[in-house]
Amino acid sequence: LGQAAAPCALFAMGATLNQYRIAGNIGESLAVTTLKLALHPFLVWLLATQVLDVDTLSWKVAVILAATPTGANVFILAARYRTGIATTTTSILVSTALSLVGLSIVLLLLGVR
Repeated sequence: LGQAAAPCALFAMGATLNQYRIAGNIGESLAVTTLKLALHPFLVWLLATQVLDVDTLSWKVAVILAATPTGANVFILAARYRTGIATTTTSILVSTALSLVGLSIVLLLLGVR
């Protein structure tokens, strides 16, 4: 039963997001997506390699995780506080689509095969 939790949560999020369309401030969503997919991994890399003494495997994993798309937690918080729902749903959609290219670039730059 415990193994069904993650797929059920993804299904529930998809069903909830289905009622929203790409809406709201598209520019704001693109800015958030750019920060999440480009600036966030760069800052993680900078912090892990230049400021902290983190071993290679750990900082590579951290950078890859930082390059993943915007997650459901952002939508959950937006829905809970009833603010920015359209922006967050658009950001989730756009970042998921763009992360295919972004993660490929990050993996290539890190030399992960």
